[in-house]
Amino acid sequence: MTEGALRIMLVGNEPLALGSMAQALRGEGHAVVEQCRISGQLLPILRSSQADLLMVQTEFPGRVLLDALARIQRELARPVILFAERSDSVAIRRAIAVGVSAYLVGGVQAHRLAAVIEVCLARFQMQDALRRDLQDVCNQLADARDIEKAKGLLMKSRAVDEHEALNTLRKMATDRQQPLGDFARSVLLVASTL
Repeated sequence: MTEGALRIMLVGNEPLALGSMAQALRGEGHAVVEQCRISGQLLPILRSSQADLLMVQTEFPGRVLLDALARIQRELARPVILFAERSDSVAIRRAIAVGVSAYLVGGVQAHRLAAVIEVCLARFQMQDALRRDLQDVCNQLADARDIEKAKGLLMKSRAVDEHEALNTLRKMATDRQQPLGDFARSVLLVASTL
């Protein structure tokens, strides 16, 4: 995703506010690819619009909106800017927890949009990097767990020591051109079916 011209999806229940926001965004060189009302169906709309960024204008971020944003972050992970007319600390925490990258209270000011978008993108990129790092660590831990289990099965079934069991797993994984963790899971799957 570039920080130049973006494809933006606008979400809100006030057509006049969305129209003003769309005009300001176009003035900044961005493309408004979709305008829609707040609903639980934001994910399919976002998918079809292929927007880079979601901008939401709401009176107050309610459950339907927050659930839809959480689903978007789980399945598509897009930067989200939420403009709320009123708020409280619980609403802010919930919005941030579902992946909102920028949360602003009060009206949208056209001259502030460029800075808000820049902050949103920077925060989203940071969150995305952390999310990928966390996934990598989780995958490594799962691999280590499954390798240990498969190694234990080989030690028991072949009466070999830990070193030999690990070398056997490595050789078999290499011969099959599979990552060691994936091969260990295959060994465990076969063992569970026998």
